[in-house]
Amino acid sequence: MKAASGNVTDKTSFKLVVSEHLKSFKAALESRYFVGDAALYTSETVKELDQQDQWFISRVPLNIGASKELVQSAPSRAMKAVEGFEHYEAVEVSSGYADVEQRWVMFRNKQSQETEQKALTRRMRKKSTKEFQKLEKLSKRDSGAKLMPWKPLNNGRNNQSSVRQNLRLPLNPAIKAEVAPLKG
Repeated sequence: MKAASGNVTDKTSFKLVVSEHLKSFKAALESRYFVGDAALYTSETVKELDQQDQWFISRVPLNIGASKELVQSAPSRAMKAVEGFEHYEAVEVSSGYADVEQRWVMFRNKQSQETEQKALTRRMRKKSTKEFQKLEKLSKRDSGAKLMPWKPLNNGRNNQSSVRQNLRLPLNPAIKAEVAPLKG
């Protein structure tokens, strides 16, 4: 809908404005889908839309338990490429949120996933290095400690041998047993 120019005769232009407005209004009423953001997706609203037999499209917020579980299960789900969108894949699941049968579609951007994995690896490497530095500081401070060599995660490779280290804890004189190192 648009406003009429002030330079035209109201009698002729008003008829056209009304006609266009009514066409637009009728098209909106006949629309099969109602589209909204995540604020639309509450149990009350979903129930109301279902009662009105109105289909809707919305992003499901992550504060809903089933949504959070779905996102957490994404790495183990078989997803299909989205035709026409090179870096996207998707999976469709059924949901009964708010006692209303629905189809949820979860999309994943493969490029974003790779970027997130690299960031996670960097954070893990940084944390591992800090822990290594704390351990070195502790070993220098406690002269009675017998510590085996320990290395931070190497190049982001997260394997059992680099995470679980063969570590001998300091021997406490009050305790007469020494803690055995972890194996495997």
